Parts: sequence; C-alpha cells; structure tokens
Amino acid sequence: MSRYELFHKIADAECASVRRKISELGLKAAFDFRNVDTGETAAPDLVMRGGNPDQVPVVWDGRELFVGRAAIETLLARLPQP
Repeated sequence: MSRYELFHKIADAECASVRRKISELGLKAAFDFRNVDTGETAAPDLVMRGGNPDQVPVVWDGRELFVGRAAIETLLARLPQP
C-alpha cells in the first residue's frame, strides 16, 4: 500500500510535471497515482478527504492535503530520497 495518494488528471500540465518529478526522484513506489477523470472512486475519495477534483494536482498523506504543484514540490523536498 502506498503512503501517499496523488490525485491528478492525465491532460493537465501541472499534474504531468508532478508525476514526472515523483518518478525522477525515485519516489513512485511511495505514491498511488489516482486519475480523477477515470475510475469510480478517485474523485469521490478526493472529495471525502476535503479536496476538489477540479483543483489538481493534490497529494493526500493520510492526514493533510497538499494542493497545487508548489505545495507538492515542497512536500517532495522534505521526503527522504531512496
């Protein structure tokens, strides 16, 4: 089970940037990438956590939402690199 959830949209440039950064840092194993445009649960799960599927990218760490590329990049900078 992943420690973090990244709620994103495939066609969104900021989301793509965040996905790329997570992969470049070797952190993909710690993240579950959840596309809010597909699947039955990603968008409702984001809403349940207090987020908005129209405002992505968003990371959920189990306690807090990190909304937007800048907030997520700040979080990524704090995570231990593999």
